[in-house]
This record gives sequence, C-alpha cells and structure tokens, in this order.
Amino acid sequence: MAKAFTELPQFFAETAQEVEFDSIIAEEGLDELEGKNVGFVTVPIVLNTSDSFLSNLPFAGSFGFGRTYRWDLYNTDADNQSILTKVVNYSNLFALPGSENVTSFTINASKDPERFPLDTSLSIDDPGTYIATMTVTDPASSFMGMTTPEQKYIFSFEFQLLPDVEGVDEGMEIPKYAPYVAQILNVDGTKLTLNQTLNEFQKRTRQKASVIAPDNPITKWSIKFKNQEKRDLSTYLHFGDDNLQLATNFTTDTETFPDSPFSVLYKLYEPLPDDIEEKDMVHVVREMLPELTETIELVPYAQEDEDVLVLRIPDSAGVDSPVTMRSTAFQSYDDLVTSDARLKKEIEDKFLSGSEKPINLNLDYSNYENYVNFSSAEKRLDNFKYKVKLIDDYKAESSSLVGVNYAGSDLRELDKKIRNIKRRISNGILA
Repeated sequence: MAKAFTELPQFFAETAQEVEFDSIIAEEGLDELEGKNVGFVTVPIVLNTSDSFLSNLPFAGSFGFGRTYRWDLYNTDADNQSILTKVVNYSNLFALPGSENVTSFTINASKDPERFPLDTSLSIDDPGTYIATMTVTDPASSFMGMTTPEQKYIFSFEFQLLPDVEGVDEGMEIPKYAPYVAQILNVDGTKLTLNQTLNEFQKRTRQKASVIAPDNPITKWSIKFKNQEKRDLSTYLHFGDDNLQLATNFTTDTETFPDSPFSVLYKLYEPLPDDIEEKDMVHVVREMLPELTETIELVPYAQEDEDVLVLRIPDSAGVDSPVTMRSTAFQSYDDLVTSDARLKKEIEDKFLSGSEKPINLNLDYSNYENYVNFSSAEKRLDNFKYKVKLIDDYKAESSSLVGVNYAGSDLRELDKKIRNIKRRISNGILA
C-alpha cells in the first residue's frame, strides 16, 4: 500500500487534510522502486481507495446526502490544471450483491483497448511525476437552524511514469536519463539552429537509446542562460577612480527597506577601504572581458656612434628679415561696413560670405555639356525662374508689412531671404 499523503503541489496544498491511514492504493500498473511508485507510459494504471477509506472519513452533515467523490490527475511539471478527471459514486456500496459500483481510477486505459473498450479518456504519453487526488466534497447544509459550510478533503497519491525504451529490460537495470542539451547558434524568427542534432548528442554521450523520436517535435523545452551568476565572480562595486571591489555573493534585503524595490546586501572579497563613507555613490558593474596580464622584457637600446653630419641650429638673430612689421589701426565692425544701409548689405554679401565666393574656372559656358553633368539645362532654367519668383513673392510680402506695428523682425527675415537668393544666383548656384 502506498502512503495516503505525499508532498502536495502548491495549488491544492492549502486545502489538503493530513491523515494517518492509507487512503489511495495502486491495484495494478505500478511497482515500488527505491521508495517510489514507478510505472510506464505504455501500461494502464489502476488506482482505487482503500477498504478503510469510507470508514475513516469525517462524519458528513445531512447524513452524507450530497457528498461527492472526484478523481483528478496532475502533472507536477505543468500548470495547476487537471489533465484527467473522473467522478465516482459510493452510494451502491451497500446495495445487493451484483450491483455495479466502480470507484477505481484508470490511467492510460487506451493502451489496452481489449480490457477497457469503453474507456476513451485522455492518454498520458509524457514521462514525468504525476499526482492523483481523490477530492471528497460535503456541500453546505442546514439542520435545526445550524448552518455547516462546504467542506473538502483531498487525498493524494504520487507516482512516476517512465518511458518504455525498446531494448532495455527495466526489471534488470535501472535507466539513467540525460536531458538533450544543445547550444543555440542562430535565431531566425521561430527557427533555432543548434550546434548538434539529437543523434549526434546520443552518440557523444553514449546513450543506449533515445526516448525522443527524431521525427517528433519536442514539446517540452526551455532556454537557460547565465544572468548575474554569483559563482562567475564578475560582479564589482565601482566607487570611481578605478576603485573596484569584487563581490562574492549578494542577497535581497527586505528588512532594512520593507517596501519594493527593497535593498541588496553584497559580500565583498576584501574589506572596504577606509575612505568609503555612508551614502557614497557606487555603481554595480560586471566584468565583460577577463583581465589579460602578460609579462614583457624590456631590452635597453645601445646607441652606436654613426658617421653622419649633424646640422646646427642657424643663428638668425643677426640676419635682417625681409618681412617688416607693418601693423594696421584697429577698426570696429561698424567702421568696416560703414553706416550706409545699402552699402553695408553689399559689403556683407560680397566679402563676409567668402565660403560661397565663386571660383572662376576655365570653362566655355556657351556649351551646356561643359558644366551640366548631373542635371539638365532646362531644369536649371526652371530653378532660376523659381528663384526669381521667390524674390518677387518676398518683396510683395515685405511691402505689405511696411507700416505694420511689431513687424520689424519679419521684415528683416524677408530681406535676409532675398539677399541669400540673390547671392546664390550671382555665384552660379541654380540648383
């Protein structure tokens, strides 16, 4: 007989009732191996409640009317959803001989259709650890003015399903399984390129047989990568000025700061220097590349005497320089451009825009092919016409603003645009 209770999953452990009697037994399909109930995914498993199950249940209100019994099967590697359910009825236990009262729970009945022709329940093909539960529910009831709330009693039975590997006698040898592990080389959308196939992994690790078929998709897989691994010894506390302190361990501190995001306690390889004070700025960094230390040998260079002629520095102090000091008087910007507005604009357009000053090239401009390479002459004429039209538009807009209050900045901006266009046209820039 199996024990009534094993370690329950978190999703129904809170409602479990611990008992001292054997509640669920394995009638067939399971064997005890190293203290565990073990079966195979290819063999049906039949569970049932023990003979003393009903007599050891707590007394039910309303004389047991409405009490229900339900089997459930859970995979500990999956979520908290039952993958197989069956409701049974114990009401016929005290009926006449020959009355049918099936209280058993059959798993993988489809593996033997001759014995279980009417059982069409889901087939369990994935190896792993499973937990079967019997849930006894007493509904809420009232009797003589006293109300009893709903009560649930959950009894569990844990077992392990192994793959039935061809060519392996599980009765004579205990299989040792190894997970298929491969490195990801490339990711293209939902397609992963691995560094080794399933057959290559099997040959490299000398596995006798493979549980996973190469043609079948792998439904259970996960990606693991190192992130802030403590044993890497690559986490440092950076206090600035190349002051790095190696952290050998760290943990979350929820007592000093009970509110999220809490705080972190770091254990250092060496004590902190004396110049580190409370509330100093610190950065948590990670060493991306290991330190590279190489020993080099410096060989002194022996200078040899060479038969060469060395020139001395010339004595230029007594030589008359052809360059004479002719300084000019200091003048301000207004002195250079004069106070005449029209003349000032012409000087600025001609001399202060030296970056756009045209360069006279030795070209025959009567032939368009000499200077039109990446555009057409027609397009350049169209651009020239467009710029002339822009000047007319700016002048018309400027005339409309004359006499308008607070329009000085707009007038200056329009005048600047007109001058820029004229300067570009005079420099031959028609594009």
